[in-house]
Amino acid sequence: MTPNIDHRQHFNPVGVSSLGISANTVCPPSASRPVRLATKDEAVATGRRWRYQLQRGAQGLLPWERVAHCQRSTMSASGVGVFRTAAGGASFSNLATCGSMWHCPVCAAKITEVRRQELQAAITAWALKGGEVYLATQTFPHLNHQPIAANLEKFSAAQKKYKQSKPYLRIMKLAGCVGSIVAKEVTHGANGWHPHTHTRLFSPARASWNCCASWIWRGSKR
Repeated sequence: MTPNIDHRQHFNPVGVSSLGISANTVCPPSASRPVRLATKDEAVATGRRWRYQLQRGAQGLLPWERVAHCQRSTMSASGVGVFRTAAGGASFSNLATCGSMWHCPVCAAKITEVRRQELQAAITAWALKGGEVYLATQTFPHLNHQPIAANLEKFSAAQKKYKQSKPYLRIMKLAGCVGSIVAKEVTHGANGWHPHTHTRLFSPARASWNCCASWIWRGSKR
């Protein structure tokens, strides 16, 4: 006859209490240590250093793209100029800049910051006129073996068809939507490349959107 052994007690370290049926053991809390938060300047410097490290990785992976020369090749034989600011920062001149939103983390950060400011200005101006701005996010299921190029092509075709459909046009008319701003984003996770869009919809009345909530859901399913 096999003896009935309580493995929870058998494997418990000395001085550590049991969690019953939920888990084997629980460890006592460690001594708390003060955590020093990074200053704003330290956070900015860390982010900049991380972006340049990512850029070097992209340059090694994509030697045939413009990012391979970004901040590494000069535009002429006159050399590189260094300009220092009163705040202690510095900038360079006569260096090649690729301006790639998708390949270069350094250029992407500059481009997205300018676009963020432009978007914020548009939202603020519309809100001052009494308008409302709403966010719509669109994506689709995918698997990690599917190539990003094929998924982007299908995604763009599906969005074009959706926005030309009668339900979508009826929703926009009922809601009084006067315009939109679309941002495309691509991330990577357990299911592979994940393309999706964030759309800002500019409308003059919140009540119209509330009345169209069910239509939006039914229209997105078609």
